[in-house]
Amino acid sequence: MKARQGRFTGSALHGRGAVEEALSSLIPQESSEGMTVFSQALFALGLSSLTSVDVIHCSQSFALVLQHSQGWKLVYSGDTRPSAKLAKASQGATLLIHEATFEDGLLDEAVAKRHSTTQEAIQTGVDAQVHRTILTHFSQRYPKIPVIDESYTEKTCVAFDLMSVKFVDLEILPKVLPCLKILFASELFNENGDLNHE
Repeated sequence: MKARQGRFTGSALHGRGAVEEALSSLIPQESSEGMTVFSQALFALGLSSLTSVDVIHCSQSFALVLQHSQGWKLVYSGDTRPSAKLAKASQGATLLIHEATFEDGLLDEAVAKRHSTTQEAIQTGVDAQVHRTILTHFSQRYPKIPVIDESYTEKTCVAFDLMSVKFVDLEILPKVLPCLKILFASELFNENGDLNHE
């Protein structure tokens, strides 16, 4: 799929028309004629918009912004440095899913590799006044969950493999992090009680 600022176009990397074909399987046969396949797919999914935003990583790196006709807004960004465009697109979102590859003490490495620290990802959510932020894409140096300060947990949670979240459960998400820290305490801390950093 080929992305351009603001919209996804109809050409795909695996053959022209593949995106339209995939989207058309979502569209009821009785949908309105005259609408583009993209518009029909948005309608079928209940989305009022699906847009992309340039992020700071490598060429052709984007975040996605999904707005639903019921009012919720989800923003997802893969690899990125903190970005004014991403923060603006996230303004007032129901959920921001943001990478947090490096712990706060590794800012130089995060800058060099064009990733975000935990604090930077959380601050993006705070600045954009999002309802909840889920941190994801942690460095493999962390055994199960990233190093995260307790003060960050009011509106923040961390993702883990095979995690599934319903919007109705967003209220309780910040309460998950302390439980995860207890569950994985033996992997987070060494026998002296110090954080494991490998």
